Amino acid sequence: NDQKVFVANLATHIPIVSGLTLGMSGVYGGSPNSEHARRDRIAALAEFLRPSFAARAEYVRGVDGDVHRMGYYQLLAYKLNKSFELVQRIDFFDPDVRRAGTQQDEAATDVLAGLNYYIVGHNAKLQINAVNRRWRHHRFPDTRQLLINLQTSW
Repeated sequence: NDQKVFVANLATHIPIVSGLTLGMSGVYGGSPNSEHARRDRIAALAEFLRPSFAARAEYVRGVDGDVHRMGYYQLLAYKLNKSFELVQRIDFFDPDVRRAGTQQDEAATDVLAGLNYYIVGHNAKLQINAVNRRWRHHRFPDTRQLLINLQTSW
């Protein structure tokens, strides 16, 4: 098997700023051949956590054979109290930075605003989110959705 994959992940807390973590990761999918396309990833992460506030951002680039992908997100969350949390997130994804024209390869940005209700801590919560999707080159109409999700774990 000459198709070796190498993965690295490095993250560190920044001691001078309590709650701050910075990191990066990468995947080298090995040399492409007739059976396996190139599959590489590189990413950067920043996270700031406090008892009632969280901020997180991540940037990722990837190559899958001839397809070059890119995306990022940014998340803010603020706990109003033990049961309620406000959230805001922006997601951007370009499924192929070298192509555009159809919805399958056009870059889009999702802007989300929502409220989480923690019924039983993280074991049961209700999420209500409004999402607006905008396409980079405005070739397609914006979409708006109201998402309601009940999440459980045990």
